[in-house]
Amino acid sequence: MSSNERIVFCVSTSYPLGTDDLNGPFVKRLNELFLSHRSAQLSRVIVLCFDRRAKPNSPTKISQMTPRQNQDFIEQVLPLSQLADLPKLISSRLNMIIITVPSFGKSLEIGAPDSLSTSPFTSSFSLALNMCRLWQAYRKVKKKLGKLNINTIVMAHWLIPSALLTHQDSPIVYCHGGDIALLESLPFNRYLTMYLIQRVQSVVCVSSDLRDRLLALLPDEINESKPDSPNESEVRKAIRVIPMGIEKPVPCLSYKAMLKEQTSRFIVITTVGRLVRIKGYDILAEALISLPTKYQEQVIWCMAGDGPERTDLVNLVRNHDINYMELGQLDSAQRDALLAVSNLFVAPSRRLGKRVEGTPLSLREAALNACPIMASDLGGVATLLNELPPESLYRIEPTVQSVVRALCQFIEDYNKGVCRKVMLSSMKEKAKELWTWEALAKAHIQVLNDNDSRP
Repeated sequence: MSSNERIVFCVSTSYPLGTDDLNGPFVKRLNELFLSHRSAQLSRVIVLCFDRRAKPNSPTKISQMTPRQNQDFIEQVLPLSQLADLPKLISSRLNMIIITVPSFGKSLEIGAPDSLSTSPFTSSFSLALNMCRLWQAYRKVKKKLGKLNINTIVMAHWLIPSALLTHQDSPIVYCHGGDIALLESLPFNRYLTMYLIQRVQSVVCVSSDLRDRLLALLPDEINESKPDSPNESEVRKAIRVIPMGIEKPVPCLSYKAMLKEQTSRFIVITTVGRLVRIKGYDILAEALISLPTKYQEQVIWCMAGDGPERTDLVNLVRNHDINYMELGQLDSAQRDALLAVSNLFVAPSRRLGKRVEGTPLSLREAALNACPIMASDLGGVATLLNELPPESLYRIEPTVQSVVRALCQFIEDYNKGVCRKVMLSSMKEKAKELWTWEALAKAHIQVLNDNDSRP
C-alpha cells in the first residue's frame, strides 16, 4: 500500500459488530460517511473496539456492508489474537478492518455510567480491567502500523476512556454524553480535563449542553474569553458542536401493517430506547396507571427496547391492566414502522446525579417521522426541543404528576384534532434540515480535514 494513503484509526468502546447489534451504530455510520465522501479523501478505516457478542462470528468471514452514497463498504472483523494478519488485510480491498478486544465481565453491557450506578465496586474493577485491555491493544496495533510505515488519523469516541488512552497521538475526540458525566464524577476532574484537552487535536460534542458542561470543567479564563471573537481562546475554538446524524425513514411495510392492525382502536404512545433508569420509563408507567379511567382506556403503550428494567416495567403495567405491547429490540426498519403508526413519542428521562440524557437519536428520529413529542426539559434533550416547532411538543418534568398532566392534555388535544398535519410537517422538515447525515456530512468532514492544517 502507498504511505500516502489517508487512514482513520477509530478507537471506540462501543461499536456494532452485526446487523442486530445496537452498540454505537452512529460511530459506524460516521466512518461510512467519511469513506463515502470524496472530499474526505479517506482510503480506509481501522477500528479498535470491544467484542460484546456472546458468540463471535468467524474472524475470516467477510460481509458486504449496506451501500451508502452508492458505494459498497467491505469489512472484516479481526480478533486481536490474530493481529499478525493485519498486513495481509491492509493490502487487500477492505474498506474497514475492525479489530476486536475481548471484554471482561458484564460492566459494558449497559454502559459504564449505568453499570457504575448499579454496582460501583464490582463495575469499577471490571471497567478498569477492560480499559487496561483496550490500552494494551491500542499500543499493539499502533506498533504494528508503525512497522508497516503507516500513519493514521486517530479518532477517539468518548473522551473517557478512549481519548485518555490515545492522548499521546493527538486524537480527534467525539464526546457523546456518558463520558462527560463520568468525567464530572471523578476526583481532580478539572485537572484531568485540562490535561486531555491540551493534548487532543479537536473535540466534537454532540450537543451544546455537553459543550457547556465540558467547558465548565476548564479554567475560568478559558470560559471568560468571548466566543467568535479575536480574543477567544484556542481551547474554546477546538471544541465544537456537531450532532450525530440520523437516517431518513425506511419503514418495514409488513411490520407497520401488523402494528396498525393491533393498535387501530387506541392512541399509540411509544418509547424507543434502552430500558435503564435514566430513561425514566418507570415514570411513564406510573403516569399511565394514574391516568383517569376514561383516558387510560384510550391509549396503548408500545415499548421498544431492552435492558435491565424490562421485567419490572412489564410486570408493573401488566399488574395494573394497562394496554401495552412489549416489542423488544427493533431493527431500523421496524423502528421506523413503529414511529409511523405512533401518535405520541415519550422521552421522560430523569437526572441521575450529574448525568442527564445527551441528544437521543430516537427523539430526533421521532421528529423526522413527524410524530408529536413529549420529553423532559433536561440537558441535551432541552436543546433539541428548543430547535423544534413548539406546537408539536409537550415539555415535562420527570415526575409522575407532570407526565399525567401532559398526557391528559395530549389526549384532549388529540380528540379535538389540535395537533394538525401542518405542524407535524414543519417539525419533520426542521429535523431533516438539522439532523440527517446528509445535512451534517460537511461539518463532520471539515473536522477530519482540519486535522491536516492544525499543528
